[in-house]
Amino acid sequence: MLEIRIVFTLQIKSNGVCWQIFSNGKYKSVKHRAVVNNQATRISVVKANGPAPDAIVCPASPLVQRDGRPLYRPFKYIEYVETQLSNTVEGKVNLDYAKIQDN
Repeated sequence: MLEIRIVFTLQIKSNGVCWQIFSNGKYKSVKHRAVVNNQATRISVVKANGPAPDAIVCPASPLVQRDGRPLYRPFKYIEYVETQLSNTVEGKVNLDYAKIQDN
């Protein structure tokens, strides 16, 4: 008889960068983290997801009106992906790419 043991420790990471921009900074993107130990095997599965490459990502208009100004500039999602893949980000998301700098 085959015995199958399953460890139910599922972590799901959404595309937090888009949510942070869409929410005009209200919802923060989280850093991915994993806890490993010598008692159980850990398997990671990556699934790329996000808007269509040519979709414009920007803060929602009602949130910009509420906050008084956008915190992030509009951009095509593919621009963000290309910037993310071409830079060493050291465990952080590259939100500086879209952030509007205060003068």
